[in-house]
Amino acid sequence: MLQPIVVAINRSIEGEISTKQLIEDIFTYVKEAEKDDKETREQTEAQAKTSALHQVIRKDLFEMHESLAARINSIMDTTNVILETTEKTLKAAEDLKGGTKDLISKVGNVTSVADKIASTTQSY
Repeated sequence: MLQPIVVAINRSIEGEISTKQLIEDIFTYVKEAEKDDKETREQTEAQAKTSALHQVIRKDLFEMHESLAARINSIMDTTNVILETTEKTLKAAEDLKGGTKDLISKVGNVTSVADKIASTTQSY
């Protein structure tokens, strides 16, 4: 940081530039250095704020992910229970359908036998 100032002083000593020019060059250099330093500090502060904001957003996203994953798992568990219950109900309905066919067949046989008995008894 001091090297440009030393170079300007050497140039003044060697007579290449006047003392007035030396002072102007030094002030110009110091102003630019302060400006650069200020910009660097502002960038560092902005970077720190951005990093902190990034961490907060990342934490929020992680919590949302965990919450959504738990909800999805709960929905999947409920869906599995519903699916199992539906399968059991379907099997019971099929068993009932088979039993109903047997019952209808037996009722048909009883009706047919009752009709035969009735027709036989009418002839007496």
